[in-house]
Amino acid sequence: MSIVKDEFSKWRVDFRPHGSSGKRVRKSFPTKKEAERFEAFIKQQAISDQPWNPSVKDNRRLEELIALWWNNHGKTIKSGSYTKRALELVCGQMGNPVGRKISAQTFYKWRSSRIDEEYKPTTINLYLAYLKALMNTLIEHELIQYENPFNKVRPIKVQEQERNHLSKEEIGLVLDDLVENGLRETYLLACICLATGARWSEALNLHEKSVINGKVRFTNTKSRRIREVAVSKATQDKIIELALLSCRSERKTSAHRFAESLKRVGLKTEGQATHVLRHTFAAHFMMNGGSIATLQRILGHSNIKTTMIYIHCTSECLE
Repeated sequence: MSIVKDEFSKWRVDFRPHGSSGKRVRKSFPTKKEAERFEAFIKQQAISDQPWNPSVKDNRRLEELIALWWNNHGKTIKSGSYTKRALELVCGQMGNPVGRKISAQTFYKWRSSRIDEEYKPTTINLYLAYLKALMNTLIEHELIQYENPFNKVRPIKVQEQERNHLSKEEIGLVLDDLVENGLRETYLLACICLATGARWSEALNLHEKSVINGKVRFTNTKSRRIREVAVSKATQDKIIELALLSCRSERKTSAHRFAESLKRVGLKTEGQATHVLRHTFAAHFMMNGGSIATLQRILGHSNIKTTMIYIHCTSECLE
């Protein structure tokens, strides 16, 4: 037994979490419940090599913490691979510091060296969000025993960018350009996004079976929730035509082709490129008398505030 009651009426934990040849752990507690919790904790931490005593120096570097986050959480989320690459980039630029020695000043020093050279304030804030989430996850999983140093860092205040949308005339210009340049696949993708409010990546993954009873079903979505949108017969035909095209392997370059089309017709979308189609759908949906609640469902937003941002909506829209 690893938990026994000693002669002083205390519950003693006495065992070797790493096996008979490993280090012996002994500690006494006033109650059996506390002893059991301690034993369970030690067994769990033996797997991750995390010390029980927070005062024991944890000299793992940021690179190791990122790997720990990836193995315990990152690989299970859709954006995990992208986030991991972003974290590793910042880690290298910071010089791979020891995790427990990171402070707010560590981030501020890195920020001041990057913001004028290569990164916009919005990019800096995004990296800060990744670092905060990294540490919070490790703390939540009890993989580190110190406070999140990035919680003391304030993001840079930035002017909210206006979400552009295309007018009917501008839509015509872009679609005509795609046709004239023989970009049939990109043309079909643009039409589908304009008709459904889909993200470009969601339209890329459509196939013949995505059209069911007059609706298009999106399965590989950002939120991982399946959603359906009613579409016209013309849009159904475009989805089927897209699915039958033989150049599926080249679809990753279609977004680049669309961005080039915008430039050719002289349209600027403030870095949105294909995402301007989603904003265009939302704007025209509301201008044609649609309700914001229905738009929220079509776009797949879990929070209506996100939908309001898409259409520059205020609380007056809900009255």
